[in-house]
Amino acid sequence: MDEPWGLPLATLAGYSVLVFSLAFRDKNCSLHRPQVKEQLPKFALMHMPFLLMVYAIEIEWKNVALSMPSWLTVRGRKGSFYEWILIALLCFIGWAQQKWMRSVVKRRLTERGHERLE
Repeated sequence: MDEPWGLPLATLAGYSVLVFSLAFRDKNCSLHRPQVKEQLPKFALMHMPFLLMVYAIEIEWKNVALSMPSWLTVRGRKGSFYEWILIALLCFIGWAQQKWMRSVVKRRLTERGHERLE
């Protein structure tokens, strides 16, 4: 983490794991289904703009931190309030992305006449 690229790399990797684990978490959108597996290249392309957005947010967040009041950025044992706001924002973006990805899968499966999905 001492490298300038360490934190952004860890954030992007963690974000990707979060999104894909949420998107393919149950039998309706499981990667074990061939209809879902064949859409993986599309999901990778859908994921790229989100990764760019997360990277841009994190870089800007670090720059803005320098001008924030100290009570917001002071680090405790579990991080700062400022860091927790960033984590919540990124989790919300990840949740929105996985909802979008799941809706694409469900729409594709219903278009092909597969069983009704919840």
